Amino acid sequence: MSTSGISSPSASPSRILSKDIFDVCKPIKEQLEVMQVKYGEESIFNLTAPILAALEELERYKSLYEEEQERANEYQISAERLERQLKQKHDEKMKLQQDMTVLEATNQEELINAYDAIQNLKNENKRLKQRIDSAVEIANEAIPEQCASSPSEEEAQVMIDLRKRYAKEHEQVKELQEQISLDKQQITELKRNLEKLLSQNKELLRKNKSLVSQGKMIIQEKCDLSKKLDHLNGEYIRTRNALKETSITCKDLEAESYDSRFAGDDVPKFTERELQDVFMSKVRLMERVTELEMQLERFEIIHSGAY
Repeated sequence: MSTSGISSPSASPSRILSKDIFDVCKPIKEQLEVMQVKYGEESIFNLTAPILAALEELERYKSLYEEEQERANEYQISAERLERQLKQKHDEKMKLQQDMTVLEATNQEELINAYDAIQNLKNENKRLKQRIDSAVEIANEAIPEQCASSPSEEEAQVMIDLRKRYAKEHEQVKELQEQISLDKQQITELKRNLEKLLSQNKELLRKNKSLVSQGKMIIQEKCDLSKKLDHLNGEYIRTRNALKETSITCKDLEAESYDSRFAGDDVPKFTERELQDVFMSKVRLMERVTELEMQLERFEIIHSGAY
């Protein structure tokens, strides 16, 4: 029986299933009509039910193929979405690392400046304290002299100036202490912000690790699909070879049966049962070839979409 239009090597499952099932199986009908003419009505009577079942099975394969193709498209879309998310997370991580580097440099500079300012304030405070102590000592030395004799106007003015100077320097010390307190608050706030950024960075690293793990799983699935595709290719080639051998055997049996009708009794004749078994074996091989072609195309779509 001819196999053109059903499982030829150049015909892909997508092109087969895009046609009408009955158009695809038209060569089977023609072969049945030839057998009916050669061997009579009874020769094809028992083949009707298996052929109808084969047609129904082909229709079912068509539905399964469409479902698998739709699922493959969904898998491809999901894989592309995961790759985009992974790239986006990677870009966010790189940007965060750059921001952290800039922030650390800025905070380091601010901390150094704040530390220098605090040291300068401490030194200034020390100098002011020494000047105040010196002024107090001078005032204490002037008190006995004042008790011994009435202070002159010049000495009184010096005392007033010293008191004003002391009050002014005391006010400056107070302002410096307030400035130091404010700088400490700013440093504390900077530390809190830095700790917050470090916590966010750890969370992003954890998410990135999870995405990397998902990426490895996707790559492993791609490898598994590739292995299955290679296995199906091998099985497809073996089945195609078996189908070719069965087709040759079927043609030989038909030729021998036809010749036996005109030969003598010493020529071996094949029964209808033997012919039917060979024909059904060929039909089953054709079904298996069609099924393998559909699986091969499905895996090729998934494999090509994954890369």
